[in-house]
Amino acid sequence: MPVMNGLETAAEIRNSDHPDAHQVAIFAVTASDNEEDEANALRCGINEYIKKPIDNYHLFNLMNRYLTKEN
Repeated sequence: MPVMNGLETAAEIRNSDHPDAHQVAIFAVTASDNEEDEANALRCGINEYIKKPIDNYHLFNLMNRYLTKEN
């Protein structure tokens, strides 16, 4: 991304004053299999760390879980 990477963007969203900043689901899709990268992503406010290749069944289940979650 030209201005911020995904982790910076997630942290910016979580730290914003927007009323939904802590409720919006943020998924990271990555080719990295590094546990440290995953831990860092979760610390930045990413909800789900999805590793490539993407398992569509797993992705759809995650999306369904977050979309049907009561706020």
